[in-house]
Amino acid sequence: MSDATAAAWETAATGSGSNSNNGGGGGGMTGWTVVRQLVAGGGAGAIADCFTHPLDTIRARLQTLQTIPSSSSLSSSSIMLRKPTLVTSFVSLAKTEGIRGLYRGFAAAILGTVPAHALYFGGYELSRSYLVDLRRPAGSNSASAAGSHRGDWMDHAVSGLVAELGGALVWVPADVIKQKVQTNVYASSREALQGVWKTEGLRGLFRGFWVAVVTYGPFASLYFVVYEQLKHELAKRRTVDATMEARARRKQDQVQVQVQVQAGRDLSLVASMGCGFVAGAVAAAATCPLDVIKTQLQVEAGRTYSSAWNVAKILYARHGWRGFTRGIGARISWIAPGTAITIAAFEALSTASVPFLS
Repeated sequence: MSDATAAAWETAATGSGSNSNNGGGGGGMTGWTVVRQLVAGGGAGAIADCFTHPLDTIRARLQTLQTIPSSSSLSSSSIMLRKPTLVTSFVSLAKTEGIRGLYRGFAAAILGTVPAHALYFGGYELSRSYLVDLRRPAGSNSASAAGSHRGDWMDHAVSGLVAELGGALVWVPADVIKQKVQTNVYASSREALQGVWKTEGLRGLFRGFWVAVVTYGPFASLYFVVYEQLKHELAKRRTVDATMEARARRKQDQVQVQVQVQAGRDLSLVASMGCGFVAGAVAAAATCPLDVIKTQLQVEAGRTYSSAWNVAKILYARHGWRGFTRGIGARISWIAPGTAITIAAFEALSTASVPFLS
């Protein structure tokens, strides 16, 4: 799903930019560097999907107000439980449908991951490179001369929104197919694709496109704000601790710098995963109402709802404000670890890809 992988990409872009071969930040990336990151990003997204897809299935069912059928009625998936939860839904689905039930719609998800990441990463890099070049003083080749930390934050925030527009071109059709299978509207991804195309055509595949952009755009921006603040505070604390340690040992300035550099490395490899986890959880919770509307529209379009506004009105009339937090636990449990897994996989794969794409 785009939320987790998009957020992790922004983490990777900021966390590992100093390690790139080009030696500069921002717009100085070479073509092969971009290709290497695209390959690593696609692989990282696929790995994250493998681990987190079951939680996404639970989220989709909870948000569409469906529950897992009891063992006495496997064919009736529309029976409602009074208060379905993440744990009870997961256990029930695992018991009644097994691993296949937990991974319903996985084919659509995995097939959409690589091209969606290619569009997302390509859009992100092009936009960020363009914005950095705009702020760089004339005649300067230094990326650090392009502006302040605030300007850098703005570059990432705007580029994240641009990237979401590109990635959504693939993510939305994949989500439509995936969620219809996850919620038992269709038995397989192939059947779902044929059914949607036959009944709604291309419009059906892009159902909820702008709702998805409105959902994922703010998610990426909020994630980045929280992540950068957490990372900044941790880096500041690590630097102070490293400096005090060096002084306590009465080492030379060179040793002190080495300690600080090692602290920075530890932050990028370990602490950044924790920052990404927390930031992902915060952003996932904040954008859950939009995600509920998007999922309802994509799954039930043509049968119950006609527009995003129609979804919101009916949802509020039936369930009040609580209806907009349906599946929030599953959404957080899916996205937060997904961002951590993706950033770890991205860093490992991007490093492994260097000999082949350098």
